[in-house]
Amino acid sequence: MSIYQPEQKQGDDFVISRLKKNGKNYEIIIDSEEALKVRKGEASVEDALLVQKIFKDARKGDVQGDLKEAFGTNDVLAIAKEIILNGDVPITQEYRDKIIEQKKNQVLEALSKKAVDPETHYPIPRQRVELAIEKIGYKISFEKSVKEQVKELTDKLPEAMPVTFKDIKVMITSPPQFSGQTFNVVKKTGEVISQEYQPDGSLIIKLEMPAGRKKELIDKLKGISHGLIKIKEE
Repeated sequence: MSIYQPEQKQGDDFVISRLKKNGKNYEIIIDSEEALKVRKGEASVEDALLVQKIFKDARKGDVQGDLKEAFGTNDVLAIAKEIILNGDVPITQEYRDKIIEQKKNQVLEALSKKAVDPETHYPIPRQRVELAIEKIGYKISFEKSVKEQVKELTDKLPEAMPVTFKDIKVMITSPPQFSGQTFNVVKKTGEVISQEYQPDGSLIIKLEMPAGRKKELIDKLKGISHGLIKIKEE
């Protein structure tokens, strides 16, 4: 089972998915992006299948007649689903480029949240991180996960600029009237280590978070309380 065959050039909007079974070829014409969603359980076969026929050679339009013996059914949608799940699903260059761009944005977002200048201790802007990635000649990969590429770049980027990637721990003290809003903001920023309500109803939260997101957190909490919520780095 595969999802990418770079030598296979097909239509701009469709590809041919194929499965060999009992020595015979079974092909369907699909939208590759929707087919990949079918594999993830995010779309229906109807969304992916562009022609409701099973072919032995889709390019020639030759329909495959031997279905029930191979699949136990003549239901085209059921057979198409098996081909998508167990056969080859090539992808278009357009889809490949789209995923690479998405991963690039996710990688840059993750790195810029943690990247800190070791001399000034200020966050390094996303644009500088992107320029450093270009400088070292790193290419975002379609195949590798975002997490894997973030790890690789965390190791490589110090070759291009002074940078450290670190988390910090902060203690946040919120007056009672802002405690609910405070917690909702804080839990989206990092990992809550502990939370404790005081006798007067105020809330103390200990949080581990990317250093590069500290200013963002301060600004959000100021917006809630006009400066009444206190933040202290430990």
